[in-house]
Amino acid sequence: MLISTSFKSQAGIYNFLADPSVGAVGTINLGVHLPIFCQITGFWVTELVGITSGGAATLSFGTITTDIAIPVSTVNNLMVATAIAGFTAQPLRGVDLDATPLRLLNTTDITMSIAVADLTAGSLEFLIFYNEFIQ
Repeated sequence: MLISTSFKSQAGIYNFLADPSVGAVGTINLGVHLPIFCQITGFWVTELVGITSGGAATLSFGTITTDIAIPVSTVNNLMVATAIAGFTAQPLRGVDLDATPLRLLNTTDITMSIAVADLTAGSLEFLIFYNEFIQ
C-alpha cells in the first residue's frame, strides 16, 4: 500500500485582551486542530504586541488530545516554559522538530499554558508545520 504525505501549516493570533480568561494562569486551547498520526516538524511564536504581566509570567506550548473520553494535556512538548521577557528580547521563538518530528497518535489541539502570573496585555502569532499522511 502506498501512503503519501502532505506538508501543511496552520497559523493563528492570540490576543490576551480579547480572551475571556484575560490571560489568567492556566491552559488555553488555541483552536488549532491537527489530524491523527500527523508529524509536527516545527512550531514558532512571534510577539506582535508587547506581552505584559503583573509578575514573572511564563508561557509554554503543547498538545491536548481531543478524541478520548478525558483529554490529556502535554504542556511543554512544543515549547518549554519561557519567561515573557524572552519574547521581547527575541521576537521569534520556537522549535525545529524536522530532525525528530513529534508524531501524534490521536486528533490533537494545540494549547498555550500561562504560569507564575497572569498576563495583562499583548498578542502573539503562532505557526505550526506538520506532515499529514494520506492513504
